Amino acid sequence: MQAEGRKDSLHCLQPGALARDGGQLQRHGYKLSRFMLADMFPQTHHIESVALFERDPDFKPEQQEKLLGKHSHLREDSQKNVKAAASR
Repeated sequence: MQAEGRKDSLHCLQPGALARDGGQLQRHGYKLSRFMLADMFPQTHHIESVALFERDPDFKPEQQEKLLGKHSHLREDSQKNVKAAASR
């Protein structure tokens, strides 16, 4: 994921999923630039969250180690998820 100026949107029904997946994107050099809520299912109590992440031009790969800290075992899973999202 070396593309300059890359933007990805993340749509989540559950806030916990947004926190988990958004955190992974941030650990891989993306930053949250916009966020909104959308009522895609007005007949239910669910609210969809939509987040736009943009590639942080100042991010350096060595920062990833610092961000992961003691949880470096998560690195492989995190990288797989980000690669899968990028291929969509």
